[in-house]
Amino acid sequence: AYAAPSDLILFYDAADVSDMCSDNDAPCADMPASPIALAHLSAASGRINAAALAGGLYTLADLAALTGDAAEWLTKICCDIAYCTLVTRRPGKYSEEVVSRLLAQAEDYLELLRSGKNIFSSPATAEASVVDVDGPNALTYNTLNLLPDRTRNFYPRRASRLPLGRGDGY
Repeated sequence: AYAAPSDLILFYDAADVSDMCSDNDAPCADMPASPIALAHLSAASGRINAAALAGGLYTLADLAALTGDAAEWLTKICCDIAYCTLVTRRPGKYSEEVVSRLLAQAEDYLELLRSGKNIFSSPATAEASVVDVDGPNALTYNTLNLLPDRTRNFYPRRASRLPLGRGDGY
C-alpha cells in the first residue's frame, strides 16, 4: 500500500477513522494494525495502480520510487480513496452529500491518472516533457541519396528546405 493506517489518521480525524475501522460500537483499539484499515488502503493502492497503468504515464516502479512532496501527494490520494471506502461502511453516519463529494474527489484523482495527466513530478516525467529539437544537418542528408538529390532540377535546394543554421553553407 502507498499509505499506512498511521498516515490515514494524519489526514483524517483519528476518532472517525478508528470508529469506521471497528465492527462493534467501540473504536478500534489498535489502529496501526487494523486489518480493516490495511485492507482499504491496499484496495486504494490497487485502484491507483490500475489507473496509472491505464494512463500509461507511470509504471508501478515510477510510483514506488516517488520521493518528497510527490510521495506525500501519492500517500494523500491513497488515504482519500481509502477514507471514501471506509465511509461507506457506515452509511447512516454521514450525509449523502458528504459521501458523494468525497467519492467524486477520489474519482477525479483516478481519472487524472487514467487519462495520462502528469500529477506527480518524477524525474522520468520531467525528462519526457523536454522536447528534442535536434535534427539532421546537410552532411547527413548528402549521404542518404534521396530522391530530391537525384532529381536536382525538380526540387528546391537543400539549404532552403532546412531550418536556419542547418543548411550546407548557402
